[in-house]
Amino acid sequence: MNEVCQSCGLPHMNQFGTEANQRASNIYYHRCYQNGEFVDSAITFDEMKVRGLTIIDQLNTSTLKKRFMKFFYPGVLKRTKRWRQPEIS
Repeated sequence: MNEVCQSCGLPHMNQFGTEANQRASNIYYHRCYQNGEFVDSAITFDEMKVRGLTIIDQLNTSTLKKRFMKFFYPGVLKRTKRWRQPEIS
């Protein structure tokens, strides 16, 4: 099981999305994935990054932790299943 959603890169905190058969997805967060489909299938990487940074800003945590999360977030997002670039050989 992944610690972060493989679409938005944020921790899913046991709030999983659902597959088409209504079973919990073990890789996607409920805000990103429902009924076997991405909630916002047309979102771009940059739009997802802005969305994630906005969510981090709204977290009830210390300013230092938010800064840390925001610094590393773009790299985490790039490594998710949804946004990972295929390796070129």
